[in-house]
Amino acid sequence: MKQSSQAFAPRINTILRALFFLLASSIAITKIASADPPCADALAQHAVCAAANDEAARLIAARHLAGAIVVQDVRTGALVAFASVSAPPDSTTKNLDIDVTSPLLPLSLTKVLLAASWWDHERQIASAHRAAPIDVHEMLVTGSDSAGRLLANALRAAVGSQVALDDLNRFGFPPCPTDDAQKIDTSFWQTLTPQWQARLIPAAPCTNLSPDTGTSEWASALSIGESSFSVTLLHLSRFMQAIGNRGILLQPAARDTASAAPSANQSSSAKKIMEASTASKLESAMIDNVERGTAKGVRGRLGPKWMMGGKTGTGPADANPFDGCFAGLLFDDRRQARYTVVAYIKRGGLGGGAAAEISADLFKSILGLQRGP
Repeated sequence: MKQSSQAFAPRINTILRALFFLLASSIAITKIASADPPCADALAQHAVCAAANDEAARLIAARHLAGAIVVQDVRTGALVAFASVSAPPDSTTKNLDIDVTSPLLPLSLTKVLLAASWWDHERQIASAHRAAPIDVHEMLVTGSDSAGRLLANALRAAVGSQVALDDLNRFGFPPCPTDDAQKIDTSFWQTLTPQWQARLIPAAPCTNLSPDTGTSEWASALSIGESSFSVTLLHLSRFMQAIGNRGILLQPAARDTASAAPSANQSSSAKKIMEASTASKLESAMIDNVERGTAKGVRGRLGPKWMMGGKTGTGPADANPFDGCFAGLLFDDRRQARYTVVAYIKRGGLGGGAAAEISADLFKSILGLQRGP
């Protein structure tokens, strides 16, 4: 019996060591799984997440492309992340560099402005016994340029040029100045940390559309977005923030984590720019765009608890390959909009490709999900 016990002792020790290893591994895995996302502290302070900035730059650079991206908190207006990456040194194409403050063409994102204006006046239009010539929801989902042109001219006929232009102004895209007016938007930020004073003042957005604009140009500008507009990623993000906030725009704020977290109450800067029903319809169309439309390539990329919705843009027509842009919202499991994202990738191909994919993968980092490639 004594010899048997001695022979069995090494086996017990081996089993105990194995159990200890499994227990230690289980604890380590639990700690990793329960670790806070890299941006948890920054988000709690309504501050820019430096880790997200680095990851955004990495995601763009990994594709050897030039581009820029912005993420904003829908509920507070706080800037969450921003990054821009210059063209690779070996690039043969000139003028590829872009920043979040750079003036650029909105491409097909003007369809979102067009749909917002139509839906804001839908009751008035219906009372005049008029109707949309196309399905506005499906125009946003499929990205049809011909449908956009039809709707643009129908809107003008139904409400008049000036009403539509007033809507664009309210959405944040006023008439372009005719003189040497200031070309930067110094009133964009409610709060801007001093370290970014020279980095984050955007170019002033505007539109050259007017009551005298010809029918063809009017339709093209509001459907294709390759003319008559100058925007920045920051202004597009601000517009997306209002959509996600039931039509209420909050003046953005950019703070670092060294600054004290301010009150989330920004009622003094809140401004209604569209009807809540319009914002809801835009959200629904953008979700469908990812589910079955031009951005369906990123459907399900964030797992079961988070969902993206957005609108893609591709162009301009003379670019080879095209620029791609994606502007949208991140929704939680209650289908509540939480964050905006606007990405513009130079010569990166379709907006539903690199721009949308980088947007989704950046959210993986911000939320602490599996990292992108």
